[in-house]
Amino acid sequence: MTVAGMDAEPSRRGWAERVEVAAVALAFAAFADEHDTRPSPRTDTLVRALRRHVARPAKSGAAVSFVVYAEGAHRGNEGVVAVTALVFDLDHLPAEQARAVVRALRERGWAYLLYSSYSHRAGGSDDCCFRVVLLLSRPTLPAEYPGLWAEVNAALGGHADPKARDVARLWFTPSCPAERLALAVYEVRDGLPVDVDAFDVAPEPLRGRAEPSRSLPPLSARPDRARRIAQHRLNHDPGVRERAALRLEARIAGGKASRIRCPQCGRPSVWFWLNPDDCRTASCNHQNSCGWWGFLDTLLDLSGGPNGP
Repeated sequence: MTVAGMDAEPSRRGWAERVEVAAVALAFAAFADEHDTRPSPRTDTLVRALRRHVARPAKSGAAVSFVVYAEGAHRGNEGVVAVTALVFDLDHLPAEQARAVVRALRERGWAYLLYSSYSHRAGGSDDCCFRVVLLLSRPTLPAEYPGLWAEVNAALGGHADPKARDVARLWFTPSCPAERLALAVYEVRDGLPVDVDAFDVAPEPLRGRAEPSRSLPPLSARPDRARRIAQHRLNHDPGVRERAALRLEARIAGGKASRIRCPQCGRPSVWFWLNPDDCRTASCNHQNSCGWWGFLDTLLDLSGGPNGP
């Protein structure tokens, strides 16, 4: 049973699926600092993973990577099995180029979190350093990532640092020197996730990367109009989410659907909130050994409803 099979009517707001950045949880790896090589798996929203700036005497400190690692893997490209967000490092741009990047983001309508990095304005008002984190329509394979990075960077003007495009790149959480704290920039804008399947991205091998030790869910096809309508209702309508929970034979209690078979590890460990205001995505409880997460339409596709595998 696919989500497109649910009876869905168009929303007055249209069928293009917008998301609230603060309402979408995603998997990522946390690190104590740049010397930490053991990823700590987390699932949370961008605004909690990358909180507002704090003053530091140096940029060294807590960091994140928006990837899922294989169980037991150390930091590095070879251990990554999925990429959950797209990050661009824009260093030392003139102010006009920085404004052009923001204009391109808004024209595309993408959902993003933008924050200035440690060196922002170190060279004066025309020295802009910042990072852009974009939500994705689905987790991507590491082999898809280089092409997707290049395509989206080109759409934003091609100003991102290509040396910071490795899949396992570590990103320091927002910080700056105390004397430039008032100049820090932090912007969250709701909108559309980057539609991974809208780009003609052919998977390519990553140097030094072994095959993952566990398989990823099959990639879904680019959604048609009916599917987008159904996605919208699953992400916004508690009643539709409850119907999905019943089809998945979930345990429903306390506003939560749980004990759903995980499409990745096979255990009855997936759960999601019926109220999408709490969180729209579903995730596996076994973050260390599995780490699966996804939107409800993907969960329905991979589970096949009550009669699925």
